Amino acid sequence: MQYYIIHNNEQFGPLEIEELPNYGLNPSSMIWTAGMPKWVPAISVEEIFISLYKPDNMLPIRVSNAADDETPEP
Repeated sequence: MQYYIIHNNEQFGPLEIEELPNYGLNPSSMIWTAGMPKWVPAISVEEIFISLYKPDNMLPIRVSNAADDETPEP
């Protein structure tokens, strides 16, 4: 699917989803594609939301183990 994006008050597109970050893609970026009745925030488009928040874009999270947090006895 190809998208159009508004960046710095200019319309760009058609673009592949992988190209959108080159045009300042963020959750509030206004996006349109064929079949949409109007421009919408990027976060409301499932495919773009997944692209923005896919696991390889996320920071690693350390899961604490209770045993790790115990202070060893002398």
